[in-house]
Amino acid sequence: MTSDDGPEPDYCVIEEVPPEKDLPDENKPFEPFDPAHLQWSDLSEYDDRMEILSIDLESVKVHIVNAVQFDTSDFKVTRHRWTKTNSVF
Repeated sequence: MTSDDGPEPDYCVIEEVPPEKDLPDENKPFEPFDPAHLQWSDLSEYDDRMEILSIDLESVKVHIVNAVQFDTSDFKVTRHRWTKTNSVF
């Protein structure tokens, strides 16, 4: 990709998605208590919180950091030394 400023990097996302599951046979009657129709999931990964965040896929951009500046402050460190002795209290 190029612009007035010259060549620009071109980023691309390739997403592999699982195949669609076969839809149930329309002619087969639905049995609500048939174990084959129950959704068995691993309860160790169960999370009943509502999904709140979403990504606007059309607005995703890559930001390249061109420079960083650090602002620091110096502080004096005091030091104390002693010899450990075995004293009886």
